[in-house]
Amino acid sequence: MLFRDFENFAKWYAELGKMRIFWAKPVKSISLLSGERKIVGVKWVIRGKIRDAVLLISETRNDIDLEEYSGSTKILIVPETSPIDLSLVDARSALYFWDVNSRILEPNENVEIKAYSEWDKGELEKFKGIHKQSWG
Repeated sequence: MLFRDFENFAKWYAELGKMRIFWAKPVKSISLLSGERKIVGVKWVIRGKIRDAVLLISETRNDIDLEEYSGSTKILIVPETSPIDLSLVDARSALYFWDVNSRILEPNENVEIKAYSEWDKGELEKFKGIHKQSWG
């Protein structure tokens, strides 16, 4: 795991759950199901009901048997470069970690900003290109 120990991961994930993103909800409980295989069991509170989820943390998708956890929401956490059969997923997200002590990049202050209330198809394509270049 990217954390010093499971306790730090559990605290981080519980705080993340307060954001109510699709792969992290408010946490009722969290437990390490398998330290060797890096499998975490989570009980989420969703609309007042308890839901089971399993976080499967791996270097590759092939290390995990998704059928083993039927009935639970399965969250697969793999490196961005790991190939995944997208027919297996309902949604994707990216999470990046970095050293807070690393040097902060200098911003590009020569950026021109324009506010649009209307745009045409050509401008929309430009926006999409900028977004893709910035975020992938």
